[in-house]
Amino acid sequence: MNTRPILDSDTGPFVLSASFNADCSHFSVALETGFRVFSSTTCEEKIARGIEDARTKTALATAAC
Repeated sequence: MNTRPILDSDTGPFVLSASFNADCSHFSVALETGFRVFSSTTCEEKIARGIEDARTKTALATAAC
């Protein structure tokens, strides 16, 4: 019996994966609705893209950000 209340009722979009590029200067996050690329030092968002095909499972950061 599960009697605990739900801690977070957010419905998404949920993170599917995250990865760093070769020199760890940027990282990318794959979402159910697209992907985003961030600077590792400032966490500033550099690129945000929505993807029509929401079946994307991973995002890979590239060295040329």
